[in-house]
Amino acid sequence: MRARCFTVQGSLAWVLSVLSLGACSGDGPPPPPRYDAGQLDRGQVVETDAGPVDAGAPVDAGFDAGSSDAGPSDAGPADTGPPPVMGFRNVAPSSGVSVRSRRPTFVWTAAAGAASYRVEVATSRAFASVESTFTATGATSILANADVAQGRRWWRVVALDGGNRELGVTAVWPLNVGRAMSDLNGDGLSDIVIGAKGYDTQGMNNRGRVAVYFGAAMPATTPGWSVEGAAENDSFGTSVSSRGDLNGDGVADLVVGAPFAMGGNGQATVYLGGSSPSNRPTLTLNPPMQGSDFGRSVAILGDINGDGFDDFAVGASTANNSSMGGQVFVYFGGATLDATPDLTLGGSAPQIQFGRAVAGAGDVNGDGFADFLVGAPRAPNNNVVDVGAAYLYLGGERPDTTADGTYRGTMMSDFFGATLTSAYDIDRDGFADFAVGAPRTSGGESPVFIFGGGTAVPTMARTSIAPPSGARGFGRGLGSAGDVNGDGHYDLIVGAPVTSGAENETGRAFLYVGAANGIVTTPAATYDGAVGGDSLGSACNGAGDVNGDDLGDVLVGAERAPFAGRDGPGSAYLYRGNLGPVTTRLWTTTGSTMLDVNGEEVGSAFGGL
Repeated sequence: MRARCFTVQGSLAWVLSVLSLGACSGDGPPPPPRYDAGQLDRGQVVETDAGPVDAGAPVDAGFDAGSSDAGPSDAGPADTGPPPVMGFRNVAPSSGVSVRSRRPTFVWTAAAGAASYRVEVATSRAFASVESTFTATGATSILANADVAQGRRWWRVVALDGGNRELGVTAVWPLNVGRAMSDLNGDGLSDIVIGAKGYDTQGMNNRGRVAVYFGAAMPATTPGWSVEGAAENDSFGTSVSSRGDLNGDGVADLVVGAPFAMGGNGQATVYLGGSSPSNRPTLTLNPPMQGSDFGRSVAILGDINGDGFDDFAVGASTANNSSMGGQVFVYFGGATLDATPDLTLGGSAPQIQFGRAVAGAGDVNGDGFADFLVGAPRAPNNNVVDVGAAYLYLGGERPDTTADGTYRGTMMSDFFGATLTSAYDIDRDGFADFAVGAPRTSGGESPVFIFGGGTAVPTMARTSIAPPSGARGFGRGLGSAGDVNGDGHYDLIVGAPVTSGAENETGRAFLYVGAANGIVTTPAATYDGAVGGDSLGSACNGAGDVNGDDLGDVLVGAERAPFAGRDGPGSAYLYRGNLGPVTTRLWTTTGSTMLDVNGEEVGSAFGGL
């Protein structure tokens, strides 16, 4: 393959974690951008490969020897392709997601000539033995009539003709059974994870803090777990991610970035979940060089190499700034974790901030391996600066460092790729979708672009969401909301923190719901800041199911919200999922410590989906 390049209050400076990835193409100038009068697919040009995916590309030059990174990582053919049988494929539960029910409903597409189907569940991707079987006649879905064993499982569907002969089989998809997304203490409910990068303590300004509020019908207003940065100006909690299980123990884990730790060079730390999580890191990752901005972005990506452990990435957006303009380091999960990157990705031009954002993309091509995104918001396009780019990397048994899709903005100061998120499966076709933000800093607003998954890598945005009237900074906060209204389609939350209401920069966030024909581009719900300067929408993310009603809940940050007469400690708000989306805050937390000097920025980074 050719190279391409409830509201809680406190005085913490909270940071909502939004993942984004960046890369640049080595194929020369991109083809002319496509631009629609209605802003559809504006500037989203993709570079893809004409030949087989990742054929012969070298991989993982520094792969770890010994017992680390357990599992059959980096073995076999590269980027295993999509299911080959007659378009016959899995649909739901989406590849790699967690389902709280031990009796999930399985959905798939019809296979020509099939009279019945057999759903098989196994303890390994190789299907050495089948643990559970469910049979459906004349239907393409079935509710499991017995419990599926709890934990990481794999499922597939076998099509049978009238003589009970096998016609074909779908791809093998991973599934976390009896689990909730972002459940750090293993109680079956998603937890609220909030970063406050400006948190101060006596004598240490901008130390930073991450606090976790455990899921409940009404979460507590004091954190059940918290950890602070080690030194002044660490900005610990600038980025956070809690969407997966790195060591395979069935409990979600946490990755935190502190881009100004280690004397301004950056650091990332990993905390393993458990019934009583420790606030001492299991793993500490140090920057590869000085001034690298290591930890500016972090993301748990899902299982990109198919070994049964989720993997994670750390962005260093100024690493090799004079040559490559940023790097992203990917670490494979395993029963034992180590600090040696298994993949190192780099930008191909200086100062493009490759890795300013990183994110898991979900399973875009439906092959059962997680894919991921990197953003480079300062990448040029045809000599126009700060246009931005985003890069899609496909997972496989042998993942490599070459982008499988490259997407670019078209206008100066678009900063396309500054925010990224998996949208999971918006249209419920069995392929994960993803969204890219272009939160312009001047000269008007840009849309959020939605890319649809499929057996082929998407070549351009499927649709775009135009900013509502007056929505400034649209896309600066961007995240999957989960399934907020319970219709089986995943939804999207977008923030516009510079929006002015009755006062300047109160900020707004907008909920967009999924449907069979894609995202509905009219907001289903609008969330407003309370006073001028709140900057509501500075970060947005799905929290998973915090209160146990099987609906997705939404986190929205207002990183400059005041408290007790003080400016800017910040707030984070939880909005509960509902069959008809509601804008009443279920829960709030706000920065409140009197030691705060510069504002805690609570709500500037979130874990979760």
